[in-house]
Amino acid sequence: MNKVYVIIGVVSGIITSFFLYYYLNNDLYKSREHNLVFRLSTVSVLIISVLFAIIAVKKLNNNSISFMRCMFTGFIISIIGGLVNFAFFTSFYFVSPDIITRAENVSKTQYLSSKEAKKETPERQSQILKGIHTQFTPGGSFLSTIFSSLITCMIASIFIAAFVYTRNNDLQ
Repeated sequence: MNKVYVIIGVVSGIITSFFLYYYLNNDLYKSREHNLVFRLSTVSVLIISVLFAIIAVKKLNNNSISFMRCMFTGFIISIIGGLVNFAFFTSFYFVSPDIITRAENVSKTQYLSSKEAKKETPERQSQILKGIHTQFTPGGSFLSTIFSSLITCMIASIFIAAFVYTRNNDLQ
């Protein structure tokens, strides 16, 4: 079973990393429609990877799987996929920092041109701009990457487990 977790987690992390690279490299973050497509595609990859992992684990356990094993499978897939995605983001950050910097600059420009930014004090604007910068660094992206992966995979695990797990029919 450990191989199933590692293989599917790594594959989902690589696919979502490819989407991230394509998204950043082609400046797709400038459009709301592309943002939506990017988010939906990464969520879809995570859901499909959890589905395949749960089915594989069930097959390895003689077509029997508990609800908690389904949840554990989703948790492990999310952690492995999130770590792989984080590792690729870190490599993008150091190998090709210009694609990260372009996205950061667009984000800062959008904030500064918003109505909310004009209402803030200069000190608060400076804090918010530092926060935006932090999101585009490996340390800042780590928690958001792991957290979003974890939430998506755990919700998917709950729904998939409702249909897949083996119910105990004993009424003792």
